[in-house]
Amino acid sequence: MAFDYTTNTLYCITDEDGSAKRPAHLITIDYRTGEIADVGVVGFEKGQQGVTLACDNDGVLYTINYATGDLYTISKTAEKINNVNTVAVTKVGETGYKPQYWQSMTVDHDTNTLYWSAYQGYAGKSALYEVDKTTGALTLVDYMHQNAEISALFTPYHGGAALYPEEEPLTGL
Repeated sequence: MAFDYTTNTLYCITDEDGSAKRPAHLITIDYRTGEIADVGVVGFEKGQQGVTLACDNDGVLYTINYATGDLYTISKTAEKINNVNTVAVTKVGETGYKPQYWQSMTVDHDTNTLYWSAYQGYAGKSALYEVDKTTGALTLVDYMHQNAEISALFTPYHGGAALYPEEEPLTGL
């Protein structure tokens, strides 16, 4: 999941297998009501999928391709391709890291820096990386203690605007 502070929109990539029968989707979730809307099928090649999601201060969505470890951007709108609403993905660059299992990303909105909590399974090295948003290059921040697998990486941000209007009733979510 990733929150776009430029539009106050919560995005999520569904966890599917990336096949033609079960492609991953980009969805939005109304954080006030819980309503889900399908933006479209994420346009990776067959057998590939985004494994994590982050949104920077400019509203750009980033993901890591699970099959290759490469950094991609994801469009927030879909176009019809073969009668299917498809969300375009654009390769930014190679990270040189092959992910396994759960991954997590976040943006430090005070610095607009992209971070990836990368995990390679029991035989690999888990680490927190700073990710260059223009090339995909990784800069090691530190290794994870006992090869920890981190999900739901998040950095608090107070952009000055209330995310929940005072005049709206609480939903109980």
